[in-house]
Formats: sequence, C-alpha cells, structure tokens
Amino acid sequence: MSVIGDNIKALRKRESITQQELADAIHVTRETVNKWESGLIEALREHNAQTICERYNLTADDLKSETRGLAAQLRHQMTIGSSAWPTQGTDKQVFYHADAVWQRHPKAFAIEMDSSMTRVLPVGSLAIVDPETPASSGSLIAADVPCEEGTTLVVRRMQRGSNKTLLSAESYEDCPEDLVINNDDLEIRGTVVWYQPPRELA
Repeated sequence: MSVIGDNIKALRKRESITQQELADAIHVTRETVNKWESGLIEALREHNAQTICERYNLTADDLKSETRGLAAQLRHQMTIGSSAWPTQGTDKQVFYHADAVWQRHPKAFAIEMDSSMTRVLPVGSLAIVDPETPASSGSLIAADVPCEEGTTLVVRRMQRGSNKTLLSAESYEDCPEDLVINNDDLEIRGTVVWYQPPRELA
C-alpha cells in the first residue's frame, strides 16, 4: 500500500465513512478511492488533494507524508469503538501498552467489546484489530455492516461464501444475532490478532 493509500484509509477511519461516501463527497468514483488505498494509483491529482483537504480540513502533510500523515497519527493513538455502536460514535481514545503486539502490528487499532462475542472476547476487553492481516473463513474480523443508521462496526466470526458472508456471534447471551451480508456490502476493517482483558487496561 502507498503512503497516499494509507492516509486515505486513515481518513476514512477517522471520519467513519465508506469508500463510496468519500467518493461521493469529493466527486470521484469508488473505484478511484479503492485504487488509491490499494496503491494502484500512488499519487493524487492536485485538484483531488485540494478537494479532500478542504472538505475534511486537512493539511497537505496529512495526505502525503509518511511520518506526519493521518496514518502515522493513528499509529500513535488507538481508537476504541464498541462493536455495538455505529461507527460514527467511535470517538474515545486509549493508549495500548503491549509493545510486542504493537511492534508486530503497527497499524492495529482497538475495539472495546460488548456482549456479542463473550465466548471468545470478554465484555470490556479490547480486541486488537490489524487492517493488514488477511482475513479468511474462520477468522475473527471487525467489519462495517449496513444498518438503518448507515453502518455499524461489529466483531464477528466470518464464514465467507461465494455471494454472501455469515458473521457469527459467539456469545453466552441470546440477544446478539448472526448476520448474513452480501459480499459487496461488507467492508472488512481488519482481523482480530490479540485481545487485552479489561483488568490490564491503563
């Protein structure tokens, strides 16, 4: 992934928006945003960079710098959401102190868990999610899924089919539901690579 791609992805995380929402806001196609993030397009046209900066109140460094860009900023603070909250509500912050995990997964972020996965992740623990670790069937993933309010961030066990994906809750509670999502509507944020129990949080 390119520096520009990392920073565009970090912008979407900060704003809790999809590729399509960013594309609509700056008048490009979703395919263009996807190519930026995947590194297929490594540079922004000047008018696109200016539009993004004006729309989201950014500096040129926020988009173009490897050391001072949005991705670097996110690496120094980990954003907590709750897997039951809409993504636009993920505005709390915590510093994560497990240095060994941090070194292996420098772009990871944390999600404060609700009761949807208590068989695996206790309530209040932090699921550490690495956006660069590939997800496969059976993986615990963090994903944005459609809901009435727009999108919701969830942590679930993924079983991916050719057209649809099953996101299974693994809970001692009866209320969390399994979700079946069209593959085109599923945006995977990353794979859970570690968790930190509530008693160990600073």
